[in-house]
Amino acid sequence: MILSDLEICAKKVTKKGLTAIESQVWKKVFAQLDNGMPIRSLEFNIDEIPIVSQLPLITAKPLIFACNIDSETYDPEGNAMAKKFISYVNENYPGIPSVVVSSLLEEEISQIRTEEGEEAAREYMELSNMPDTALDKLLDECSNVLGL
Repeated sequence: MILSDLEICAKKVTKKGLTAIESQVWKKVFAQLDNGMPIRSLEFNIDEIPIVSQLPLITAKPLIFACNIDSETYDPEGNAMAKKFISYVNENYPGIPSVVVSSLLEEEISQIRTEEGEEAAREYMELSNMPDTALDKLLDECSNVLGL
């Protein structure tokens, strides 16, 4: 992702006709990418944000980590491997949300909801030790990250 952004940014930095502030911002962004760091970790002032928003830089986009676990051993907090992953995320990406999901279990719930109704799906969730669907949690986190 950084290499893709570097390529896009390199073209912008060398473009003629940039204002002084545009040139300064693109050099700042290029230096960040050149050091192997994502754009999202840079602080921009109110005048710089529209400049950076001109290009679809991947590393400027917000992140959410999702950890898919086995439905057989589902635990809302995650299994041992998921807990290690979440610990790694919290340590190395502070402030970036993470969600534990069992895609197979979510698919089963969705299927039950469609075929048998909401009440049957809720009963199945209770039997699976699942207070809410992880997809709902994931949607909530996406909304929070996007400021919706």
